[in-house]
Amino acid sequence: MISNQGRRKSGSAIAPQSESPETCIVKASKCSELPKMYQKMLSRTKISHENADRNWFLLKKIFLFVHNVRFIESTLDERKGSTELLINPMINLPYLIQGIKELCKDDQFGKRIPELEQLDKETKHKTRIEDDPIVSAYLHYVDNSWKPCNLSFINIAAPNYIDVATVTFLNSANPRELFKLSNKATGKGGYGQVFTAKDSSGNRIAIKKMEHLDPIQSAKNFREVAVMATLTHPNIVKYYDCFQYGNDLWVTMELLSGGSLSDMHDIAMFEEDQIAYVAQECLQGLHYLHQLGLCHRDIKPGNVMLTNSGCVKLIDFGLCDSVQSIASNPKMVGSPFWMPPEMIFRTPQTTKADVWSLGCTLLQLIDPDGFDIGCPLKTLFTVATEGRTKFMLQGKNFSSNLIHFLECMLRRQPHERASVRELLKHPFLSKHVPKECVQPLIDQFAASRHFC
Repeated sequence: MISNQGRRKSGSAIAPQSESPETCIVKASKCSELPKMYQKMLSRTKISHENADRNWFLLKKIFLFVHNVRFIESTLDERKGSTELLINPMINLPYLIQGIKELCKDDQFGKRIPELEQLDKETKHKTRIEDDPIVSAYLHYVDNSWKPCNLSFINIAAPNYIDVATVTFLNSANPRELFKLSNKATGKGGYGQVFTAKDSSGNRIAIKKMEHLDPIQSAKNFREVAVMATLTHPNIVKYYDCFQYGNDLWVTMELLSGGSLSDMHDIAMFEEDQIAYVAQECLQGLHYLHQLGLCHRDIKPGNVMLTNSGCVKLIDFGLCDSVQSIASNPKMVGSPFWMPPEMIFRTPQTTKADVWSLGCTLLQLIDPDGFDIGCPLKTLFTVATEGRTKFMLQGKNFSSNLIHFLECMLRRQPHERASVRELLKHPFLSKHVPKECVQPLIDQFAASRHFC
């Protein structure tokens, strides 16, 4: 069972759901038609049947993601979930447009949709989803500086991707002869395990081991390597090399010994100056990433780490993808407690998704009670339908600058949400805060680890 305590939601990523033999198919078009066990799930979350029926479009997506249960209204719906969607992304277009309509039904953009639909009928020979008039207008409505990513090796659908990536990135040496691994993993998530190791010169490094058997997973592994190999920034973990050993891919990178924000959150409360410092550093890393046309998609306390000297680094690029990919093939991926509303609606996504997730991360550090909405089902449904702002910072003695800063990050409609560039200019970050402010947190983490 997942804890409802905000301070304990370190949260590993939930792998994106796909149609599989294990997916439970339930024929229902409203709550009263659901089996009793699913009606009880809703009752426990205090989501009323009226509210669920009103947002049935959302509820179906959330149940599939959280419980691997797919609600269908006819056998035709069942066929729509086939792998055909993966072969021809243009088949996704009606679902994306439906998601935009649902998210924007009370928004200014929703009023433009009938006019754009007429333009859509007149547009011939669409080959890319982002060229559709409705999708294109929506993307630029959300982010007026939207532009595609032009980096190599990010598109895993490219011909002979695995063969070319193998030649480009894979070191043929035997990593067992180059590194001495620790016996126990220091980190584990949905996408691999992390070990500390020593190289031949005695330098300590980190090694991420990922299964490298299935062609789809192998392609995603190489995309993560391609992203890391491209990135050079003080607020992003340094990539060294990658190797194959048996059925695993080994990715070597710098060792970050200061602990993660999740580690520190478990043992101490953050102060405003510490929040400002962490926010500034994370935003600088995200600004660099977004300028390249990439979106991290899994920002959370466990994926932000510190060095022993207090440098803040973003890690884990397993879900990172190009802006055109997350626009044309949006998925619910990552960790539910930090997931933005537009991802739950499965609308075309932008880099504003990272802003939301960072806002949730900072909220969790400073106001665990305000962060905690409930179990994954309740959190996703509530975030999608109501947002987060009414739950946060209630009756707490925080500065007006901090409150406004978080509100700018956690606006439900992505077009109203601040960009990274705008946040870096926010008054909350105007005061210089040295990295020494987080040293007490690092020391507390080191002491707790030594004690254990």
